[in-house]
Amino acid sequence: MKKITLLFIFFAAFSLSLTAQNSIISREEADELFGPPIQSISFHAKVLESLLDTHEYIMFRIKDDKVNIFGRNRAPILQQFPSDENDVYYVFEAKTLIELLELGGEEESYIELRAGGEGLTKDTKITDGDETVTVSNGDVALWPPFVCPPFCG
Repeated sequence: MKKITLLFIFFAAFSLSLTAQNSIISREEADELFGPPIQSISFHAKVLESLLDTHEYIMFRIKDDKVNIFGRNRAPILQQFPSDENDVYYVFEAKTLIELLELGGEEESYIELRAGGEGLTKDTKITDGDETVTVSNGDVALWPPFVCPPFCG
């Protein structure tokens, strides 16, 4: 019984930390914290929103001006380049992304790879550099994402 209770507490804490993880900040603040985008992939907000209708979480990886978009457990939604299980993806909660699109109010949204900077925490640093991803629309950006691995589920 203790194991089940501890397991329940762990998953509850994980769920709470995931929803508390994503924050909407100004694009200006994102530039100050992480520098300007190194790469930026534009998406029509309606297309991005349609992807979010069927997924609770969505993850991105940018490479060579292409983007992979995966759902839970790395299920491919849009795959523009090969990926393996060790590749790092940046996970966002769909409901917070929808809120970002509503607040930004623009037709175009951007998935942005940023160099990092003082705004990064140990949870958002990856082994091959101090990069992070933001999603922006209008004057607002969404950050920080969870990283997958380990949080891919």
